[in-house]
Amino acid sequence: MIELTFFGRVDEEGRLKIADRKGFDSYLLNFCGQPVTVDIKKKKAKRSNQQNAFFHSWITLLAEHTGYTKEEMKEIVKFKFLKVEEIHDQTGETFIYTKSTAKLNKGEFSDLCTEVQNWARDTFEILLPLPGNNWEITFTT
Repeated sequence: MIELTFFGRVDEEGRLKIADRKGFDSYLLNFCGQPVTVDIKKKKAKRSNQQNAFFHSWITLLAEHTGYTKEEMKEIVKFKFLKVEEIHDQTGETFIYTKSTAKLNKGEFSDLCTEVQNWARDTFEILLPLPGNNWEITFTT
């Protein structure tokens, strides 16, 4: 069974208002007569498209400076800062993978940006521009 996420809001009287109530009710029919767990958590703020575009401009700058493609540089950044190592409970096998930048919340994304900015400065002596700075960046060879 595929797990789905439904969104809603709690009104002033404490009642849950599901955004797609018809879809929610339809999905519940898959569980008739079965025990279920309902998790309720506060929706996390996602980063804006502007923040995402800005991060990708950093990736482009780093790629141009190092000679990697943008795709390669993004994978390098993910492997360096978003690598996860998990041990499977049943088999004991170790799995290593990288988190998707798209699934980071605002706080995690901010932490990643700080780490990338420090890494660029310390490793490549590149000062990455901050939002709101009108810098012109050129590379000399």
